[in-house]
Amino acid sequence: MSDGFRTAWGPVLTAEDVDRRRAELISIIEDLASMERWQSELRDYTLAMARRCPLPDLLPNLAAFREVHAEVAARAAVDQDKQRLQGFEDRGPK
Repeated sequence: MSDGFRTAWGPVLTAEDVDRRRAELISIIEDLASMERWQSELRDYTLAMARRCPLPDLLPNLAAFREVHAEVAARAAVDQDKQRLQGFEDRGPK
């Protein structure tokens, strides 16, 4: 189809759209692997699957990894705030 790739459940995607979304998925996976300290075998396998996933799986995978990434990033931010504020707890009234 010259207009792009058509899915039954999603938008029409141009080849550029597919490449951009696949690159975003790969970037999210790499970031998650780093934040969660994945073993290299798991990271490599997951990245390989993302690079080769069929088009009907791309958008659901991207949505799922975005959600997980947001949760992990939020937990990391809370943990960082707790560490930063830990010294203030000891400064209470004497």
